[in-house]
Amino acid sequence: MRNFNLVLAVFWLLLAVALLTWTWVAGDSDWRIPLGNSSVAGGWLALLALLLAFYNLVRWWSSWSYAKQQRELREAEARRRDAERATRRASESAVERDPNFIFTEQPERPRDEKPAGP
Repeated sequence: MRNFNLVLAVFWLLLAVALLTWTWVAGDSDWRIPLGNSSVAGGWLALLALLLAFYNLVRWWSSWSYAKQQRELREAEARRRDAERATRRASESAVERDPNFIFTEQPERPRDEKPAGP
């Protein structure tokens, strides 16, 4: 549904071109389309279709540019968080850790000691 306004803009543009072409081909610049008790000149309907095409094109562009802006903001926020994490990790790794509290690493054996085994 993101491109719905673009589809509508193309529809209204094609309708305007068709109405203007009909006016040009018919050769009668005063042909009218009956609407209820009155009638409307085809040129005015073509102008209305052009205005609707322009309106939908502007709406599509504004939604597209807003989505692009939001995507760039999310990417900038992610880069800022990554930089902050990297800075935090660098500052944490600079602190000397107490070897008595490091449980993820194997304790170092003296070089002359052989591993226990069968």
